[in-house]
Amino acid sequence: ETDVACRTRAGRPSKLRNELRAVCRRWLKAITPNDPKTHPVELRALTFIIFARYLGTFKKRVQNKRMREEGKAATILIHLGLSVFDLACSSLSHLYLECGIDKEVVSKDLWA
Repeated sequence: ETDVACRTRAGRPSKLRNELRAVCRRWLKAITPNDPKTHPVELRALTFIIFARYLGTFKKRVQNKRMREEGKAATILIHLGLSVFDLACSSLSHLYLECGIDKEVVSKDLWA
């Protein structure tokens, strides 16, 4: 709610997610490798299908002003690129590391 209420100097909605990042930072700092209760995600239950479904949510709708429909801009769906996929994999790898879990042993199919 705090992030949604933030505005830029021009009065537009801010794309910064400072509050969300702060919450994630607190969760990561609270992780104790030997205590599974402190792990924010059950990594041992994570499969390739679940991760692929999550990656499938990485898309956004934008208005294409070139493709006009009766005077208004057409909305098209954009799937995000390879760099976003790399970022998600890097974040997941970091989560395994912080939780003290060997990703190559627990989730072989994700890292093959």
